[in-house]
Amino acid sequence: MKYLILIALFGLYCPISLGYNIDEYIDTINQFSNNSIFAVDFEENIKEILKTEPNYFNYTPQAKFTCETQISTEIPTSVHKLRPGDIKVVAALGDSLTASLGSNAKTILGLLIEYRSRSWSIGGYHELEKLFTLPNLIKKFNPNLKGYSVKNNLMFNGKTGKGLNVAVSGQEANHVPEQARILIDRLKSDHEVDFQNDWKLVTIFVGGNDLCDYCKNRDLHNPVAYSTYLQHALDLLYKEVPRVFVNLVSVLNVNDVKYLNRGLICSILHKRVCPCAAYPETAEDEKELSEYIDGYHNYTEAVVDSGRYDGRDDFAVVVQPFFKNFRLQRLPNGNVDFSYFAPDCFHFSTKGQASAAIGLWNNMLQPVGKKSTIWRPEDPILCPTTQNPYLFTKLNSN
Repeated sequence: MKYLILIALFGLYCPISLGYNIDEYIDTINQFSNNSIFAVDFEENIKEILKTEPNYFNYTPQAKFTCETQISTEIPTSVHKLRPGDIKVVAALGDSLTASLGSNAKTILGLLIEYRSRSWSIGGYHELEKLFTLPNLIKKFNPNLKGYSVKNNLMFNGKTGKGLNVAVSGQEANHVPEQARILIDRLKSDHEVDFQNDWKLVTIFVGGNDLCDYCKNRDLHNPVAYSTYLQHALDLLYKEVPRVFVNLVSVLNVNDVKYLNRGLICSILHKRVCPCAAYPETAEDEKELSEYIDGYHNYTEAVVDSGRYDGRDDFAVVVQPFFKNFRLQRLPNGNVDFSYFAPDCFHFSTKGQASAAIGLWNNMLQPVGKKSTIWRPEDPILCPTTQNPYLFTKLNSN
């Protein structure tokens, strides 16, 4: 109850932030590309990654899809009886991790490309056997799925997202209500979407930039503020959009960013986009950041568990916590496995995207209260079963 009271009070005053400055970020990358020292640094980083993962740019996971692809005989009217094959439309809100910034960059300037077609939660380029994403998984059940991204774009051309992937690089939780507004308007105007009848899967993943900047503005980035913005976005979806299953993905532990400061490019970019986590000034700062991360988890769960979104039979919000206790993958020698990251040592690589897709998919097929809070490379791909054919919600988990 204390969480909800604080959220209500914060809602009376919600400051707005622009996140890290995209124009300055672009200028920095352009300066890197014109300097031979940084070119060598980039190439050396790629060489080291390829030693670890030779299929870095075309990675496919060892886990294989073996599910039976049954769909409902009738379109369900209840979200608590929703099968993967019943999903007709996918959409996503968030930041550069959902925009897939730099994920398949082969040059320094490639770090400015949003590879939305390869995004873990909304990318639909190729088929599952060539590119492992959540939409490509769902397409196994419903080949007529709509909404997924199939094109890439330069960072400065994605300032309102692209299509139903309304994630914007550099944005924070305070931007998510606006993203929700944009998504709703696009869903209503999209002639391929049956707004009233199509079941929609919306994935929200945001908060990394808030935590990266928390020490610059604690009023804006504290856990109460974070959860309040998420609540405002969820309120819009709940009020205006029929037939929705919302994945609310828990934030990553950004405390680990300080272990990713490798080479010139990565270290300089981290100082610009994630100073509070990459370069904490004291042990107390690190402790405070950990408390903020825990607070983000607790307050988010309080919003969802409050019953605020339980009044409709065609709407559910489910916290998917596979990132909650996830930590950096390590090589046998104890070093960080950088193959999970783009060449900026911050965003997900193709391997990282695939890993996140498996983690999210498996969470969707695990009961509320029994969901995995970590992801492991050896995890299999879960399948719907005869006993449990539906995506799990709070109601059907019991």
